[in-house]
Amino acid sequence: DVTEGQSAMGLFAVQGTPTGQSYDGYTMEVTTKDMTSPKWTLSLPALNGSGSDIAVAALKNDFQADASFNVQFVRPVAKVNITADFTGSINNLDNVKDIAIILEDHYTKCQFADISSITYSTIKDLKFSASVTQMPDDKKVKVAEDRFVLPHAGNYTPYISVTVTFKNGKTKTARLSYSTSIEANKVYDLTFVTAITDVEGSFTVDVVEVVHDEIEF
Repeated sequence: DVTEGQSAMGLFAVQGTPTGQSYDGYTMEVTTKDMTSPKWTLSLPALNGSGSDIAVAALKNDFQADASFNVQFVRPVAKVNITADFTGSINNLDNVKDIAIILEDHYTKCQFADISSITYSTIKDLKFSASVTQMPDDKKVKVAEDRFVLPHAGNYTPYISVTVTFKNGKTKTARLSYSTSIEANKVYDLTFVTAITDVEGSFTVDVVEVVHDEIEF
C-alpha cells in the first residue's frame, strides 16, 4: 500500500502459489529509511531453489491516479537442470541408493531500489538430491529439473561436489570446478558424468555444461 503522490511503488511477479508471506520459497521484504528511498529484498532461502519463476520491477515514478507507466521486469534468478550420467561406469549400478549434488557459493538474497541496481548477498551452498530405486535404462539420473536459483557468487570459483550413497551405507564424494558461473535470467543444463570405476565404489566426475540463451519473459 502507498500514499498517493508520496512514494514509489514496488512490484514483483511470481509463477506460483502464495503460502503466508512466501511464494514457493521466495520471500519479499520492504525496508525504507524515508519515503524517497524504499528498498526491496527478495530472499530464496531453500537450498534446492524454487520450482517457480520470479521477476521483479520497481517504479520510481510517484503513483498518480489515471496514470500509466511502462514497467520493465527483471528476472534475478536462473533456471537449472541437473543430470548425473552413469554411462561411463564399468561395474553394476544396482547398489546405487541415491546421489546428491552441491553447487557451491550461491546467493540467497537480492536487494533493489530500482532494476538498474540489483545487489546480491548471503552466500550458501545449494544441494540437490535424488533417490535411485532403480537405475534408468539410459543410466542418466535427473537430480534437478526446472529449479530456479539465485546466481553464483562472482568472487568465487564455481565448484560442485557429487556424493553417491550405496545400499550398503557407504558414500563416496568427488569435488571439481567447472567453467561457467551461473548468471541470472539464463537456463543451464548441467550434466555430471559420474563414472563408477571399481567394486569399492570409487568414481570420477567430469562436467558437460550447456548454457542456453536468456529466458524470455
